[in-house]
Amino acid sequence: MIAFLFRLIGCFVLAAGTVFATGDVARSLSAERLRMTSVAEGWELLAGAPLSAPPGLAANLAALVAAWPMAPTLAALAVLLLLLGRRRASPARLAR
Repeated sequence: MIAFLFRLIGCFVLAAGTVFATGDVARSLSAERLRMTSVAEGWELLAGAPLSAPPGLAANLAALVAAWPMAPTLAALAVLLLLLGRRRASPARLAR
């Protein structure tokens, strides 16, 4: 059941990454230069509020991640979730 949830969330995150990648391509073509949405900009688009974290290590991590491009970050997160949700090869399945 948990593996199914990982795969489901991974598919939705991959779809969101594809949407952001399509938007980046459209913005780059219209600006005639490379234009990628950062995680901070993407978070503001999705949540309607700026990316913030409590002071300390979380704030430093949020500041570091905020500068990353959104589409590749979501793609990497989706691959991680899909790998966590993959089915393990059982001996019975390998014997077929």
